Amino acid sequence: MADAKAKATAYARALGRPLGPVVSMSETPAAQPYPVPEFAAPTASRAVGSVPVHPGNQQLSVTITVIFALG
Repeated sequence: MADAKAKATAYARALGRPLGPVVSMSETPAAQPYPVPEFAAPTASRAVGSVPVHPGNQQLSVTITVIFALG
């Protein structure tokens, strides 16, 4: 949020206007890297605990869009 405000302030100054309040904010999550195929969903004949889980890390990215008004 601080980065968005700093950039918006720089643009507003370039236009010779003060930065106004936040008009809207939205977030767009990144696409899931590994979609779960429909056939992999648990069924009555297969126990949920039978899915192997491998240790590791997962990275998540989200894009935040902030729209400011000009004062």
